[in-house]
Amino acid sequence: MQNPLLRHKDKIGRFHIFFTIFIGMYIMWMCYYYLRIHIMGHQYPSANFLFFRNDKYKDFATINFAIKDLNPYISKLSNYPPLILAFAYLFSLMGDYDKFDIHTLQYTFNDPVIWRSFIFFIALYVIAAVGICVFFAWRQIRKNGTTETAAKAKTYLVYFFLGVAFVLSAPSLYMVDRGNYLVVSVVLYMMWAVAEEECPDTYWGPVFLALCAATKVYPVYIIGLYLFDGKFKKLIVSGITGAVSTLVPIFFFQGSYMENVVEFVKGVGGFGVGVNAGYFTIGLSGSLIYLERLFGIPVELSTQRNHTIWLYAGVIISVIGFICLSRDKKRWRQFFVVTAMMNYLTPNAYLYQSSYMFAPMLLMFADKEKLTKKDLPYVIAAGLLMVPKPYDYLKGLGPGSPLEWNYLNCAIIIDASTYLFIIIYYCITRVIEKTNARRAAKKAA
Repeated sequence: MQNPLLRHKDKIGRFHIFFTIFIGMYIMWMCYYYLRIHIMGHQYPSANFLFFRNDKYKDFATINFAIKDLNPYISKLSNYPPLILAFAYLFSLMGDYDKFDIHTLQYTFNDPVIWRSFIFFIALYVIAAVGICVFFAWRQIRKNGTTETAAKAKTYLVYFFLGVAFVLSAPSLYMVDRGNYLVVSVVLYMMWAVAEEECPDTYWGPVFLALCAATKVYPVYIIGLYLFDGKFKKLIVSGITGAVSTLVPIFFFQGSYMENVVEFVKGVGGFGVGVNAGYFTIGLSGSLIYLERLFGIPVELSTQRNHTIWLYAGVIISVIGFICLSRDKKRWRQFFVVTAMMNYLTPNAYLYQSSYMFAPMLLMFADKEKLTKKDLPYVIAAGLLMVPKPYDYLKGLGPGSPLEWNYLNCAIIIDASTYLFIIIYYCITRVIEKTNARRAAKKAA
């Protein structure tokens, strides 16, 4: 019997639509890049979606340097969560960071030992991300009772290429280019989504989500799903796991335990540099700065206003969004929208944060229902969020403007608008669904 996942023309249409957008827009960007750089002779950042060139891979070296002496918080070298710092400590042992200081970390990759440790780190990420996709394909084969060898091979191949597309996507390449430990959080987030899809009655899901949030702060937001869905046992398991995985590693850090905790909490409070960063971002705060730069609004007039807008928008979107998300039986859609909300509302959400979308996208492609026009926007948005879009950089900075405003490009407003559209679209369609369901229930009664 042929695998239903690949038999139905509407099912395979999801992959067709996504890969058409992904490959087509990637080719378009590469042509644009070649034109701007190699023919017109433009310099960075023109046509480029990656971070500052003198900072290449630097997050990896910065975090390893911060944790090498097990004194990241009191020394104020890092505000990363303890669990990811404990993981980074293993990589700090693979190279000699003592011969560098905070001002010379850009030269660490000239050391072949450190360079090899970085390659190993990225290789683990690639293997894990693609491996989860292949594992998910195996689960779909078992679930659908596929027996034909050709159908099995085709399923594995499709999900393998999906994993490759994730790894080669713009958010992923930006993440690798930064050398950011977010790769660990993204892998754990994918494991959370797969666990909730494949074994929803177990506690693997909340454990993976807690570990994910313990490696990067942002996914704490997602735990709200358990609250609004009334899954209080999962909420408790997630909370306990998160607390233990956050507090235990601090015992091994230098200095007073309480002083380390206090410094960590202070660091989390300032995480993301407030709402002032705009370059290479994907969310609300970056889009506000882009619009202000576009219309020439002075930065000194915008900081407090941006914070106020972000605060009110965050409360309104979160309350309405979680109410609409509650009890949604279509799990991929629920995860897709709550991840979009997280990415849109996170202050200083850099491009790599869109890598969290890998998880709901993986579930979306396995949806057994026929592709409808109502679900089509999610597939299109998925493709759009994964590709480079640095087609126009704002120029003509006035005196006193932050240097980073040189690096505001149209991808900021495209990604932010895509997230906002998905959130609004979902809330409207979900309200209609709930209203129709109540009407149907009244008629049946």
